[in-house]
Amino acid sequence: MNIDVFLAIEAVVLVIAGLILGLVLRDLTARLLRTWGRRFSGTLGSLFVTRNVDGPATVLISSLVFWAVFIFAIGGATERLGVPIAGAALAAIAGYLPRVFATVLIVMLGVVIGELARNFVAAAAASARVGGASRLGRLAQFAILLVTAVIAFEELGIQTLFIVVIVGVALAAALGGAALAFGLGARTTVANIIAAYYVMKVFRVGQSVRIGDVEGRIVEFTTTAVVIATRAGQVLVPAKEFGERNAVMLAEE
Repeated sequence: MNIDVFLAIEAVVLVIAGLILGLVLRDLTARLLRTWGRRFSGTLGSLFVTRNVDGPATVLISSLVFWAVFIFAIGGATERLGVPIAGAALAAIAGYLPRVFATVLIVMLGVVIGELARNFVAAAAASARVGGASRLGRLAQFAILLVTAVIAFEELGIQTLFIVVIVGVALAAALGGAALAFGLGARTTVANIIAAYYVMKVFRVGQSVRIGDVEGRIVEFTTTAVVIATRAGQVLVPAKEFGERNAVMLAEE
């Protein structure tokens, strides 16, 4: 009887010690992650801390640290009490936590890459004067997040064959449409770049010209257009207009 009481007290002490240690390690982990997160800006930094509020990654990782320590303590306590089944179950749960931690890291990495992809695609589309550049950027980000979700589910041991098929079809359709839109938008830009090269060989800055309803003096050549100074102000004429319409060189007065 005295042995049973002693084992029970020992188990309680072990659980309390595990609880205290888990809380301490959770707070230390959160503090380290907050300090680390303040070194970064944008999406990566906000995952760890936003102003003085813990970000989702900080909350999740520090909570995983706490539960890992606490579950190990409970498992040890149940073993001391002679309940091996409960201890084995808790040990299995604790053994699964590293996979959860790896999943968290995968999701964080996917979020960061998705943000970078969105900015890159949006900037590239905008420079090519493609309509809906921001939507294309969000589409690229969504595609990255979908792939990240599939990888995260696989890491957790969840079968994702059906999800992979659906994601593959959706990505093929979305990326095909984005490529088509980008190509159509870039076609006009490329045509203007090529035309500008030949326009600069025929015309010169300071020359008076008339093209369509625009009449004035050439003041500048850009990569894709010709800047003409008119009485109303400066007009930007796409370079390909000089090949598609009659451009008249006006006699110098």
